[in-house]
Amino acid sequence: EGAMQPEGAFEAAFETGNDEMEEEISTHFRFGPRPYDVPTDRLGRIEEPVSESVTPIEVSLRLADMLLARSDPAPAEPFVERAHGLDSKRPKTLALLAELRSQQERPREALELIDRALALWPQSGSLYAVRGHVLVRSAMRRQDDLSIVPTELSVLERARVLDAARVAYRTAIALDPDFVEAHSGLAHS
Repeated sequence: EGAMQPEGAFEAAFETGNDEMEEEISTHFRFGPRPYDVPTDRLGRIEEPVSESVTPIEVSLRLADMLLARSDPAPAEPFVERAHGLDSKRPKTLALLAELRSQQERPREALELIDRALALWPQSGSLYAVRGHVLVRSAMRRQDDLSIVPTELSVLERARVLDAARVAYRTAIALDPDFVEAHSGLAHS
């Protein structure tokens, strides 16, 4: 089974056309949220404010973020891959790719990607929060994997991973004290 094309993935996930949503997102970027809009960009703090000209990568990133928020990586994958193909060194692109790989249960790759993003922008609290999310998901996956016999070593490994997640969340909070998602992540880790 091959990867879905962006248009098919979007229509399958949201039961609407890609062009319709891209126009809506483009309008949102140009004029800001309307009073009745609910913020959908969980990683919005990762980048500087978007300029008046909306680029294909910004649309792909927004669509990917919306789809990843649903915790269903399949429809998001073509948009993340498209954005990564357009700019593989952008911190937000790397963060979304890390989130995708984490949801696909590929934690090592996810950590490598988020660490690359942090190397590019170490002052981003959002990137540290993503690192915390990736680590927590990795620890929870190990706990839920019934094929792994719980040994003292696996329990210690899980504790070590959760400690690293807490460090990431604390760093995110130190960099951005008002970042609610980092506080929530710390409380739940």
